[in-house]
Amino acid sequence: MKLLADRIALVTGAATGIGAGVARLFAEHGAQVYVTDKNGAGADGVAASIRDNGGAALAFQADVRDAEAIACTVDHALTKFGHLDILINNAGVYPRQPFLGMTEEQWDTMQDINLKGVFHCTRLVLPSMVKQRSGHIVNISSVTFFLGARNLSHYVATKGAIIGFTRSLAREMGEYNVHVKLHHSRRN
Repeated sequence: MKLLADRIALVTGAATGIGAGVARLFAEHGAQVYVTDKNGAGADGVAASIRDNGGAALAFQADVRDAEAIACTVDHALTKFGHLDILINNAGVYPRQPFLGMTEEQWDTMQDINLKGVFHCTRLVLPSMVKQRSGHIVNISSVTFFLGARNLSHYVATKGAIIGFTRSLAREMGEYNVHVKLHHSRRN
């Protein structure tokens, strides 16, 4: 028996890097994986490679800033399988920009993708997890929050906010047997 057999997992930012690795690992352990990314071709490629290796995966092009696009993915999982068990909030960007040259638009874009994207995805999956009284949400933060990073103040700010959000939400969702956790990546 596989560790994640009969589990449905949605992984954001899954066209490359950490997200693609998580999607492949979950599929190897038996999960049906929703490979979600704003890069539709990349998501298709990861899902195809999972299927080519005997796993189960569907690709969805969705930008985490677009709540409607994420809702379509969540609705598909709930309609097809009746449940969604795992959410990996991985989507994020980290373009380097010295603070003194940073525009408000650059700051806002970082917040919208890295932080508001976590809000959208979490808000959309939680009702079904609370109803089924089980679920796992993993929010990807970064060790750069603890260390700081040159030319990444906007990125580090989002990762600190994710830590606070995760800790607070974990306290709220525990009574519903929904586990909200952090994973700290080593991007810098």
